[in-house]
Amino acid sequence: MPPSINHTKTFLLLKGEIQDRLDAEMILYNRKVQSFQFPVKQLKYLLIGKPQYGANEAGIERTSNQQTRYIRITDIDTQGLLKNELGVTAENTDEKYLLKNNDLLFARSGSVGRCYLHKSTNVTYPCIYAGYMIRFVLNENELTPDYFFIYTQLNVYKRWVNAIQRTAVQANINAEEYKSLFVPIPPLPIQQQIVDIFEAAYTNQQTKQAQAQQLLNSIDTYLLQQLSINPPPTTTQTQKMFMVQANTISNNRFDPYFHQAMFDALEKELALSSYKVTKLKHIATKITSGATPLSGGDAYTTKDLGIPFIRSGEINQFNDINFYDVLYIKPEVHNGSLKSSKLKKGDLMIAIVGATIGQVGIYNYDIEANINQAIALVRFNNEVDTEYIKSFYLASIGQKILDRMKRPVARANINLDEIGSMYVILPPLEKQREIAQHINQLRQQAQQLNTQAQQALQQAKQTIEAMITGTN
Repeated sequence: MPPSINHTKTFLLLKGEIQDRLDAEMILYNRKVQSFQFPVKQLKYLLIGKPQYGANEAGIERTSNQQTRYIRITDIDTQGLLKNELGVTAENTDEKYLLKNNDLLFARSGSVGRCYLHKSTNVTYPCIYAGYMIRFVLNENELTPDYFFIYTQLNVYKRWVNAIQRTAVQANINAEEYKSLFVPIPPLPIQQQIVDIFEAAYTNQQTKQAQAQQLLNSIDTYLLQQLSINPPPTTTQTQKMFMVQANTISNNRFDPYFHQAMFDALEKELALSSYKVTKLKHIATKITSGATPLSGGDAYTTKDLGIPFIRSGEINQFNDINFYDVLYIKPEVHNGSLKSSKLKKGDLMIAIVGATIGQVGIYNYDIEANINQAIALVRFNNEVDTEYIKSFYLASIGQKILDRMKRPVARANINLDEIGSMYVILPPLEKQREIAQHINQLRQQAQQLNTQAQQALQQAKQTIEAMITGTN
């Protein structure tokens, strides 16, 4: 090609390289796999029998592990593991859809490309699978299921998914397209070596994540001990009939959920603390929320020109905000219609609407930012340590207080008056700082363990991919 041609965007291909797909990305991927360290075969030559689409059943409530589980795409996490929950069952559990040990399921739409390897030793109850998944059974004399599952966790496989998936309203990959996947086939001992590397890293990840969770769980015990309280246990059973005094009804809350006995018991326990008990509105200098400009409207702009617009899903206990993922609004919107919800460093943020309701974080950045209507901004006076308040509401006692405020409607929500009416135990400022500092140290240790766990697994994946592709 002439030197004037951009070689990063233009390339030549042989007629024999064109098979079922004319996509440039697919052709480049298939060209790359031919240079792998090991021979490659298309998946269709490594199967026992034809791929099988799942059952077309509606999910219904599953109440015990004795019932057959109906596995859907949403039951598989991003690591290809079955979520540890009851899930759902189905009215008809046809035996032809029962999963056997080492069966592989692939998502054909939605989380397209996601793979699940069924292990009967880990999942001891019967399972069938839904129609948006496809079952593949491998010839284990050539390709071990554990090795192939690991291959689907690598970036090289994800590049194939991006190349093969059909762009539509909902991306999809059908059985025939999965069968066209070229798979590197190392000798069986090398496949086992790869499995050993991955499993060692995964076990290390699980250990570190468990240690991190233990540290986070210890925060609750520590806080309750420091505040000298013992809140009543949470119960999933609610009284169907009970009476309340008219003079106890506040915040216009006439719903039975708010007046459950367990919430009244919690208030009584708070009063037993040796420290001051007050409401947020008595220690806050500001309680407000933002608004959301019309989607696609001219209120939004680019990162370089705009002001970060924080939404409730971006709040977390570590006070981390990924500014590459947030939306940006124009400065005139920030200083105009949304001027009352400008964030300042140290402001408390509470998610008050939707799936993340009850999440609490602090805006710990010097740059200007704003919030949407799903976040309550709470700013305090100098007698309050915001990190302590955050820790209080993230603990079980604070979450129960927030839970009480949730309105039991289709989309749970808490209004600003209810945020202001929430109780908090308020020790002297020095004690607040002592508690907050200790809890932050525990969180940092937990975050470090989680980071180490993730990095170790990613390093293992990179090592495996280099073994397969011959690249560093």
